[in-house]
Amino acid sequence: MGLPSSRVASALCGVMLLLSVAACGRSEAFTPAPGSPFPAGARPSSVVTSDFNADGHLDILVACSGSDSVSLLLGDGRGGFARRRSFPALRAPHLLAVGEFNGDRMPDVAVSAHDANDVVVLLNSGRGNFLRQPPIAAFPGGKPHNHGLAAGDLTGDGCADITVGHQENGIISVLLGDGLGGFRPAADSLIAVGKAPYPHTLADLDGDGRLDLIVPDVQGNRIRLFSGNGSGGFRALPAVSTGIARPYFAITRDVNGDGKIDLIVTHDDTHRVAVLLGNGRGGFRGAPSSPFDGRSASWKGDVADLNGDGWPDLALAGGGSVRIFDGDGRGGFRFRTSLRTRGESWDVVLADMNEDKRPDVVTPSSAAGVVHVFLTPRR
Repeated sequence: MGLPSSRVASALCGVMLLLSVAACGRSEAFTPAPGSPFPAGARPSSVVTSDFNADGHLDILVACSGSDSVSLLLGDGRGGFARRRSFPALRAPHLLAVGEFNGDRMPDVAVSAHDANDVVVLLNSGRGNFLRQPPIAAFPGGKPHNHGLAAGDLTGDGCADITVGHQENGIISVLLGDGLGGFRPAADSLIAVGKAPYPHTLADLDGDGRLDLIVPDVQGNRIRLFSGNGSGGFRALPAVSTGIARPYFAITRDVNGDGKIDLIVTHDDTHRVAVLLGNGRGGFRGAPSSPFDGRSASWKGDVADLNGDGWPDLALAGGGSVRIFDGDGRGGFRFRTSLRTRGESWDVVLADMNEDKRPDVVTPSSAAGVVHVFLTPRR
């Protein structure tokens, strides 16, 4: 017996829909890149991406605290990576910051460690090699307790500078680059930034073209803000509260399309994540849907348009996974999916690793000694 005409039509529509989806190549799931996860070394933590060997493809660099080194994975532009190369750094490195430190237009890297008062700069000699420079004293001495590292041009001279945080003393050191790979303390270095600074960031909060300083104060329960003066000095702005104790990390991006920097703040004692919308003058207010549930302990995160709707989406690392949230363009975020990792993931970067014009997810897994690369679904 044949099917009723209505069922035939329905079946044909279903087949056509499936064929259309297949033809468009649409997929709703993030997929591991071929070969992922990739061996990265002992206890990888911080991760950055850049084209380190000038071949036009993004590469991955991770700090490996278990081997006192950094590991470089050279990308092939298709989501694959060559066998890692290791370069000595300092004892138990845990933070990385990319900058152009010696004027050769190649990305270099600064490296810091939790238990060190020094910073080490690795100058990129090209072709995937780094030359370790002598350690730079960021703090005069005493018990080390590093929880922050960032790089950016603080003086407008075209040379990248370095900022380093000391949680024990509540200060941040400012090291000005000379464009040749050398550094000196700024005149107003060792800035008091609160009771216990956690990982800080640099961004232009007030639109004056100068980088400002954003510091989560985990014991003061505030985000401390400092306006850059263009010469390496900073002036304190009113601190802001997320309404949640123990802020850990602030992602600095424009999440609502008004051209002003906003803050997405994780906290180390709760799953809740706060979104603070900037007014372009260094002031902030909570987004209407803030705070929201990060679905697990969240440490660091990154923002990019993952679903092709033109609005920034969010990736949060922590709790053995990376959670993906779709942004609504108003500062709100809706949970989309969770990407499981082999143990704790502390850091995450969104970058186009297979050159399909879609940012992918890169995150290290410390206990397993690997880096995961998840390719973003086709839109």
